[in-house]
Amino acid sequence: QDDARTLSIEARADAATGELRSLTVASLGRADATLREAPPNQPRQPVAALLGAGLEPLKLEIVLANAPVNAQKFEVHEKLADDGRLGQIADVQGLVSLKPAGQSRWTPIFGTLVVRPGDQVRSVLRGANAALVKLESGAEVTIGPGGLVEFTKPGELRLFTGELATSVADGQSLTLIGPDESKSKLKGEQYCRGEDRKLLFLNKEPRWLAGFKGSVVRESMGMLEANIDSRNVALTVGYHRVRVDIRDQIARTEIEESFVNHTDQRLEGVFMFPLPADASISGFGMWIGNELVEADVVEKQRAREIYETILAEKRDPGLLEWTGGNLFKARVFPIEAHSEKRIKISYTQVLPWRNNSYRYSYALQSDLLRQHPLRDLSLDVTIASALAIRKVSSSSHAVRVEQTAHAANVAFAASEYVPTRDFEVNVEADSKNSELVLIPHRRGDDGYFLMQFTPPGAGGWQREVLPDGKPLDLLILADTSASIDAGQRNQQAEFLEALLGSLTPKDRFNLAVCDVDCIWAFPKKQAAEPQAIAAARKLLADRDSLGWTDLAKACQSAFAQCERETHVIYLGDGVVTNDVADPQGFAQQLARLHEGVPGSMHAVALGSTYERPVLQGMAALGGGTVREVSQERLGRMIAVELLSELVRPGLRNLAVEFKGVRTAAVYPNRLSNLAEGSQQVVLGRFLPSAGEQRGEVVVSGELDGKPVRFTSPIV
Repeated sequence: QDDARTLSIEARADAATGELRSLTVASLGRADATLREAPPNQPRQPVAALLGAGLEPLKLEIVLANAPVNAQKFEVHEKLADDGRLGQIADVQGLVSLKPAGQSRWTPIFGTLVVRPGDQVRSVLRGANAALVKLESGAEVTIGPGGLVEFTKPGELRLFTGELATSVADGQSLTLIGPDESKSKLKGEQYCRGEDRKLLFLNKEPRWLAGFKGSVVRESMGMLEANIDSRNVALTVGYHRVRVDIRDQIARTEIEESFVNHTDQRLEGVFMFPLPADASISGFGMWIGNELVEADVVEKQRAREIYETILAEKRDPGLLEWTGGNLFKARVFPIEAHSEKRIKISYTQVLPWRNNSYRYSYALQSDLLRQHPLRDLSLDVTIASALAIRKVSSSSHAVRVEQTAHAANVAFAASEYVPTRDFEVNVEADSKNSELVLIPHRRGDDGYFLMQFTPPGAGGWQREVLPDGKPLDLLILADTSASIDAGQRNQQAEFLEALLGSLTPKDRFNLAVCDVDCIWAFPKKQAAEPQAIAAARKLLADRDSLGWTDLAKACQSAFAQCERETHVIYLGDGVVTNDVADPQGFAQQLARLHEGVPGSMHAVALGSTYERPVLQGMAALGGGTVREVSQERLGRMIAVELLSELVRPGLRNLAVEFKGVRTAAVYPNRLSNLAEGSQQVVLGRFLPSAGEQRGEVVVSGELDGKPVRFTSPIV
């Protein structure tokens, strides 16, 4: 007790052992309060009886004492990488998702992704869905349709359901835990299935695996396959040289490699190269003798026609054929006997910015190189940054790093080398950098600029996985009118499958099919349980694309269910075929219907043909967004992009203004909401001016409902 306040402290102990079980401290208010210390001849009152005039108590409860420690939690495993990875998802077909340990939300996967202890990976049962995981030990795991696998620790994984193919070479170790808790040491090529809480081993390769292998180029460094004695044989790689130029996150990778023909024959072959999922091809060529012949990039059918014409004319072809997705092929002729065929290919990608850093990755792992080591490997990465660089490092290889405030060089070289890991470079910017940076560039009389807007984030590199975030409240309008064709319906279903598959039971949703009518799956929003998700997907699958579109009716029906945190998501083309058919007029009508309605609206165009004013009008309601599905950006990719924005707090209602200078061709012309720790890149052109131009760029928006403003000078 002091001059102003009385504290009561109560301790409880186990009667048998005398061990402390809890401590409770309560404030009884001022010393002259009504509740005072009990007289000496009366028993002390428990704290709970003394709280009438005081504050809520503070309680410490001991739930466990001197319990044995699980030593496994403190093991340092030889094959656990510096960044905590067990391996990497190297290739994906269809819809495959990952859920980190301790989280509830699944993230669909589209490119490579690091796998860490406790991660679960699942593949959708229906359709061609599979994933190849390359472990740090060198072992490989391929998860088939319906597969659910947990990567528990180095050298161990658990199969819950579905089929699995494993490849474990001599000297490698991999243990599989089955649904029945049985443990099996895996060796060589094995196939198994988790079914009825049992682990079953299969005698032959599953049919899905043959299809998956046919769609995957396992040689991530490129492969030249030639027909030798009526067999397609991969030629061995001689040297492999990689030069990378990274300028403010824009990376240009140029690869020069050779393939060795050890035979006495002149050969014709096919060169295959899988690009990273986010890359664009920028060049291809091959050496004919000592001359480098540059190629043109054309689509598959046209490439074959041109190739046959060139061969008939006995000329050396130089064509790069895009076969869809991220796979490029080129027919190569001639490959002279006992010679090396030299090939050059280059591509460009924008490296995503996450929490003050970005990462460059180059695939090196190869089955072929395990048998025939690389004679010569070199990688040289040059980095130039307008932002100050804090640190450049590699988590994968022992590299030589030279670094200044705004530039760096990373180099790695080896001879007779067998890669066991992909090559990675991590670039971390100085935390003192401005959130808004504008980089001007002048070429002749033309002026251009690149603007990077990076609002402050939590810091530290994170994988591209969805956080749990706060529970979502979603209303989905799926357009099923006659203007939505079969291809768009497929993208619609794919978007919905990825979106709903990433929800947790804490999220709520409802789905409506809308055409001339608007039919909801449920009378009110439901928890995103498997049964509710299945019912919503069935409603969409059973609805044919027929009739005209009453979008006003559909939107009104959704607005009636909106709450403060509700997001309405429209999937369609925005074509209105009744009432107000004028797109601009309908957008204005939507704004009137939304007056006083809480929440926001987002629009997803299912193809390149849609009513832009209508979808932009939807996105203007509550600071939403417009996204477009395309051949390169599939429905499931757009779903993850939208979810990433919804589950992370970020900036909304962004606008950019240029003061003191005139600009043109600014892209994007409308800024999307920006999730915490991510980045918006804006490109544009300065209009010519007689004198020197000076000014500033201003980005404004809202963060947690409050206005924010960022500026950068233009000089």
